[in-house]
Amino acid sequence: MAEPGVAVIIPVLDEVDTIAGLLDDCLAQRPAPSEVIVVDAGSTDGTLELLRAAERRWPALTVVEEPGAAPGHGRNVGIRSSHAAVLATLDAGSRVAPDWLDTITGVRLAGPQPCVAVGHAVADARSEFERAAGWFTLRGYKPPDRPGPLGLEFLPAGRNGYCFERAAWEA
Repeated sequence: MAEPGVAVIIPVLDEVDTIAGLLDDCLAQRPAPSEVIVVDAGSTDGTLELLRAAERRWPALTVVEEPGAAPGHGRNVGIRSSHAAVLATLDAGSRVAPDWLDTITGVRLAGPQPCVAVGHAVADARSEFERAAGWFTLRGYKPPDRPGPLGLEFLPAGRNGYCFERAAWEA
């Protein structure tokens, strides 16, 4: 049975340079998430050690190891590991404002029926290539009334900033 609250799920692999900033962003959320679950896919760059140290300091943080997990599988493992009724996803290498979780859960809860809300995250880019890749995957959405950068139908990679109910995910 799902418990009240919101869990933030983050799949990672070798994100030692960016994950601390995203964890800081999660810690700064008001209201705070009831859980933050980070699923490590087998990092070898110090990410897991950084996460384990953060987990000891922050009771809401849970680190799950799932070697070889692709991001989608990592998200699913994180969702299964959580207890919250409402789930939000973020990708490592991105940043969110302190009101991100409140805003995205408010949008999801505002309608008469359960829905999925998509929030706004920005790339935590460290190079020109990362800035371009971040824009393309996080911001390169097609306008509804005209072609986007790849034509009429364009769905960017990743599932960054989604919010949905556990029951919808289970269905």
